[in-house]
Amino acid sequence: MKGILGANMRAKNYSIRVLATHYMAFLSTVARPVILSLVLVFCCLPPVQSFGQSPDAAEYEYQVPFDRDGRFLEIDAGMAKDMAIFSQYQAFSRACLFQSQDSSLALEVYYQSPEGRIIKRRVPCSRTELVDIRFRLEQMSWAYREVYDVSALGRSKMVIYSGILGATYYGWAIPTVAGVKTSDAGFIPLYLMITGGSFVIPYLSTSETSLRTGAVNFYSYGISRGLVHGIALHALLGKDESETDGELTWGVLGSLGEGLLGYHLANKFKISPGEASVFCTGADFGLVWGTAIAVENDWMYDVNSKELASCLLIGTAVGGGLGVALNAHAPYSEGDAILLSTSGILGAYLPYTYFEAKDIRRKPAGVLIGGSIAGLAVGHFLANGRSYSPAEGTTVQVWTLGWGLAGWGIPFIMSDGEESRENLFAYSAASSTFGYILSNMLYRPDATPRHGNTSTIDLDIFPTVTAAWDETGISARPVPAFGIRLVH
Repeated sequence: MKGILGANMRAKNYSIRVLATHYMAFLSTVARPVILSLVLVFCCLPPVQSFGQSPDAAEYEYQVPFDRDGRFLEIDAGMAKDMAIFSQYQAFSRACLFQSQDSSLALEVYYQSPEGRIIKRRVPCSRTELVDIRFRLEQMSWAYREVYDVSALGRSKMVIYSGILGATYYGWAIPTVAGVKTSDAGFIPLYLMITGGSFVIPYLSTSETSLRTGAVNFYSYGISRGLVHGIALHALLGKDESETDGELTWGVLGSLGEGLLGYHLANKFKISPGEASVFCTGADFGLVWGTAIAVENDWMYDVNSKELASCLLIGTAVGGGLGVALNAHAPYSEGDAILLSTSGILGAYLPYTYFEAKDIRRKPAGVLIGGSIAGLAVGHFLANGRSYSPAEGTTVQVWTLGWGLAGWGIPFIMSDGEESRENLFAYSAASSTFGYILSNMLYRPDATPRHGNTSTIDLDIFPTVTAAWDETGISARPVPAFGIRLVH
């Protein structure tokens, strides 16, 4: 019996071995090629993408503008020549700026080979290089000036200034000089005609021409301050005309003459808006300095005083010279000029609040002038190596004014409603200074290498550093941290 069972087991084992042998032969002849083919096909397939993801979503670049306002997406040959960049590329055609997902920047430069073929070259662009290109674009290129100087806003400003002077001065001064009295029947028609002409004539005379903002700035300054300069010049020369007629005549001549002369010179020398604004700011401060000296010496009570006229004219000349010197040191933007003006006013306001707090009636002109000069120096230091936009400069000005006004109310909130004179002015001075510093720290633009090797010191107060991107998404600006930073 055991022999029979052993024979059966050996027969089964033999059958299993036979089946295994035939199966392995089948795999080697039929299944192996099929399996290998499936593996090869699988390896050649593209990687599986997630739902809703585009093929190029893994890595891409997008074009960004060169300037902060988003107006220039490319730089052509004419702009590059004016900006003195890309001169290393022969027959330069154009350049575009691209930003990748990791925020790195790259330039795509197109130029022509000696054989006439168009070559596209990709060049990495650092943040420092972008700031330099942006500054050249904003301050030196003809294209930027054409966009910003030639505008409808300039014509509107010119017409508005002329119209205001016509309604407030020309309209009644010219008929009075002509011998028409206010009680005469023809006075009102003449007034209306002159006022209307003050709006219409500037508009029609410039409707077919391109207006530069720099020229408009000089014109606006000339027709307004020229009025004061003309009257002062009349008093200084000691003319024999009747007091009223002489002052009115010289006021009209000074206003129109200075406005038209400034407009012509600005167009002739292609003065930028920033240069014009800085010159006008310096001249205005000079006029205020002369007034402060005249007030201290009691020369303000006599309009025809030669001493008063000398102070006004000499002060204006000194201030204008200061503006020329500042422009010669570094190119200014309109925002820089607004910052400069705010700094000078704050510098004079601080000692003024001290004198008011102490109830000192006669303020020393030298201290006020010294304070304003110190403020101008601070503004020049902050603007040097920067390019404030008009919005940024205006923001600093509004913050300084707003915090200064709020300072007047703080003592009343903290007390029963009665505060001493000293506390009112002290809080106002401190608040305006705080608003000035805070706005500069929040809105101060990126550094711009204007003269190659420059040294600046940044005093930063905020305890954290946070990246802040502008509208174009290409210029990070950190909120400063506490400390002193020396940039060389």
